[in-house]
Amino acid sequence: MLLIGILFLLGVKKCSKLNLAEAWSDDGTGIEILQGVMGVNRFKFLISCVRFDDKIMRSDRRKTDKLAPIREFYDSFVANCQTSYSPGEHLTIDEKLEPFRGNGSFIQYITKQARKVWLENICYC
Repeated sequence: MLLIGILFLLGVKKCSKLNLAEAWSDDGTGIEILQGVMGVNRFKFLISCVRFDDKIMRSDRRKTDKLAPIREFYDSFVANCQTSYSPGEHLTIDEKLEPFRGNGSFIQYITKQARKVWLENICYC
């Protein structure tokens, strides 16, 4: 789970184009928490080893399930979230549209907006 947390943090910090050595840099320009959690070499090793899907059966499953490559992991993650958090009476559900340029069946085209392509994001506050 720590690996997934680091990947999530790198995504939140918009580090997709950042060199990993720069993210783990200790000269004040890197993300400080990464150094204390895991070394860059361990992160590279784990990323090179992790696989979520069986390539042979992917095409058959993908016909009915768009999350086929990560379905098992996703279901496990959702189950852990449900056992770890129980919403209270003051829960608010809202949505937010994020600018997104890419491929995916989950995007919405809203022509009246300044940006043409949006990704709908449900926010649980």
